[in-house]
Amino acid sequence: MLDSALKIATRLKEPYRIMEIHGHIYDCYISTKDYKKALAHYTRMRVMRDSLKVLDNVKQISELQVKYETAKKDNEISQLNDKAQMDALQRNAIILVLILLVTIAVLFYVKEKKRKDLLISEKLLLDEELKNAGLELLYFTENLKQKNEVIEKFKAEIENLQLQHISTADRENLDNLIKAHIMTDENWDSFKKLFAKVHTGFFDAIKQKFPNITATDARILSLIKLQLSNSEMANMLGITVEGVKKSKQRLRKKIDLNKDESIEAIVAAI
Repeated sequence: MLDSALKIATRLKEPYRIMEIHGHIYDCYISTKDYKKALAHYTRMRVMRDSLKVLDNVKQISELQVKYETAKKDNEISQLNDKAQMDALQRNAIILVLILLVTIAVLFYVKEKKRKDLLISEKLLLDEELKNAGLELLYFTENLKQKNEVIEKFKAEIENLQLQHISTADRENLDNLIKAHIMTDENWDSFKKLFAKVHTGFFDAIKQKFPNITATDARILSLIKLQLSNSEMANMLGITVEGVKKSKQRLRKKIDLNKDESIEAIVAAI
């Protein structure tokens, strides 16, 4: 850097600055113990000093001083210009950052609004689906109860006809009408999907609460959840009322209920 400064000072013809730079270079070489080069610059510094001393032309010295001051002012102006450019760059950078932040905030707001609108739409759709599923399950339950009344009448009719002489074909037709009401595996799958929409997580909850229950037990518990009577459950499952009662007794033992606890109340709370 001092070498570059020396070239600039030499080009600008500033003897005082040249002498001063030689002095600084001399100090550098002294610190690095390069005494040969230090002596060369010391000599140059002394020569410059002696040359300046013998200058008797005050005007020339004044002109040199004016040039030095002018260069100094030019340097100050250059520094001010550089600072002004730097301030402008900083100001523009701050404005750009603010614009980016505002843009990001707007995009985030729009995205968040769309997300909330989508969630609201999905919730409304789910509510509507749940409402429809609830109506379907209610219709299913009411239809089941009505069919149960018809089946009870069929059973009573069969008992009356058994006292009379009826053909085998007629008796098979009556039996088929009753069996048509029994819940098959295919019917159970459809019913289970509809039931799960209305009573979300019911089957997972009973499996977690009572891990030793079977698939048949799960059917009994779901029908209990619908508050069906033993007779309605029996007709639906194709078993006797006594069979339903025994199934409930086995369930009570599996889930370890006390005598004063009601299985219906336990299921209703799930």
